[in-house]
Amino acid sequence: MPQLVGALTLVFVCFCLMFLPESAQNWLVYQRNDILHGQLWRVLTGHLMHTNFWHFVMNAAGALAIAWLHGRYYSVLGWWLRLTYLMVMTSLGLLVFCPHLVWYVGLSGILHGLMVMGALEDVRRHEKTGWLLLIGVVAKITFEQWHGPAKETAILINAPVAVDAHLFGAIAALPGWLFCLWLMKKKGA
Repeated sequence: MPQLVGALTLVFVCFCLMFLPESAQNWLVYQRNDILHGQLWRVLTGHLMHTNFWHFVMNAAGALAIAWLHGRYYSVLGWWLRLTYLMVMTSLGLLVFCPHLVWYVGLSGILHGLMVMGALEDVRRHEKTGWLLLIGVVAKITFEQWHGPAKETAILINAPVAVDAHLFGAIAALPGWLFCLWLMKKKGA
């Protein structure tokens, strides 16, 4: 299944990073102050790190599910370009709008963005499930913003759930998807 290659490479990278020594891992996590002092790689690498094995498993399952649902729309390069864009935009959202969030790891914000991009593409292609997915993501994010994350998830991943990352990933998806659409039309014209 070629559509899974991008997700499988992402999962493999995240898996390998879990085995780095803790001192090396600390150089990769999203640390607000370090980013503001020039350690810009953390804008990307923080999303590849995880708090524990269960956090990794949940994110890996999400990445594979999204690839199964929408992977046919992307080449491996397209998958990684979208990931990189969503990593940067989610991190910028956290930096600008969440000064209280000083530490973050995980793919969940990016996964929410990928789900929205895929759902928008479904809608464009007249796939009925696109609307259901969009409504589901919006409902989930709205619920999280109103009521907060599920306490069970925080216990499982041994960290607070950064629901604002979910919000910024999903918000970033629309302009990213529109830009990709514009590029495809320009390339085809």
